Amino acid sequence: MNSVALKSKKNKRYLPHEVTTKVYSVKLYRQTKDIDLVCRRYHISKASLMRGNKLYDGTKESLMPKSHRPHSQYPNAHTEQELTWIRNYHRRNRYLIRQADICMCYVNQTFGGAYKFARLAKCAGLRVFNLGSVVLI
Repeated sequence: MNSVALKSKKNKRYLPHEVTTKVYSVKLYRQTKDIDLVCRRYHISKASLMRGNKLYDGTKESLMPKSHRPHSQYPNAHTEQELTWIRNYHRRNRYLIRQADICMCYVNQTFGGAYKFARLAKCAGLRVFNLGSVVLI
């Protein structure tokens, strides 16, 4: 924990407290029930003290910083099969560009798959006929 505190001394607005400081502050709060005294003595906010009090179960490990990453995949994440389909789709796009002489497309916005395909075709040296309103770069 000391290394984290040393690295973040450049940023004076955020200085994480050591675990021992959190433990002592929670123990003092539980003994005295005086929030102002504890906050002044350990230079912590009331919110930090209350958070530590809620998490503390008698062990230092309960006050250690924990990961915020989810334990499982996101519910709307692509499956492996869907990722394979997307990769194959992009591979087919490159194959089409290599085999074609000209490219006719309808692109009316500067993002999305059609725009990327038309831009890739133009970079590959194909004559691109856009029926939409966007000028391809």
